[in-house]
Amino acid sequence: MKISDNTLVKVTDNDISADGIFEIPTEITIINDFAFYGCQFLKSIIIPDGVIRIGYSAFSHCSSLTEINLPSSVGKIESWTFNCCESLKSVNITSNVIEIESWAFCDCKGLETISILSNFPRMDKYSFSGCKNLNLNIKTSLFYINMEYINQVFQDIKTLTIYDRNVNFNNIEDDLRKIRKEELYDKIKSELLDNKVKDKNCFKLSEHKEFIDKIINNLEKIANYDYRVDFDNYIKDYIV
Repeated sequence: MKISDNTLVKVTDNDISADGIFEIPTEITIINDFAFYGCQFLKSIIIPDGVIRIGYSAFSHCSSLTEINLPSSVGKIESWTFNCCESLKSVNITSNVIEIESWAFCDCKGLETISILSNFPRMDKYSFSGCKNLNLNIKTSLFYINMEYINQVFQDIKTLTIYDRNVNFNNIEDDLRKIRKEELYDKIKSELLDNKVKDKNCFKLSEHKEFIDKIINNLEKIANYDYRVDFDNYIKDYIV
């Protein structure tokens, strides 16, 4: 094992315990690009909460890796991070992850479930390429995605659930827009129910159509758009 300052530079199969478990030292904050590349004996990895970056292709071709728990301190899953981790079965992506880069889980052929808990993730094309057994569950529909390559983002996966709604791959763009309207309306209604509102009719979807359409359009066009800013300002107009 090679460490430089607080960076885990390189791990080989000689560093992996007999049971296939490797525990990263608590002082580590960065896992270097290619750090575990090709570690065939690695089955489970313990990552401390202080890790803020997992580098490009860090666990690529770790063919025996079966489980991974990402700490909440990690904000991005970089390209090729888990490429060809063929034994990986499930991943929970924490609420602090804001981006999943291209090819992040490419050819994880045994991967069955990913739950994305993030409030506002961005997903790039081919993030899940080759994951033919994957059931992908995304907590929110309010993620940024370029509609021009939406099919490339979700290509190959088995099923897609967004905001607890099943998505039809043959009608994915329309389904996503419909789900976004439902989620935004639910958020408006929930917010207003927690406050004293000026007009009980504000719970009608038609009252909010223009605002909801604006947010959806921005989500599809502006990579760093945060709906919450406009949402908070909008809600204020309805509260006594």
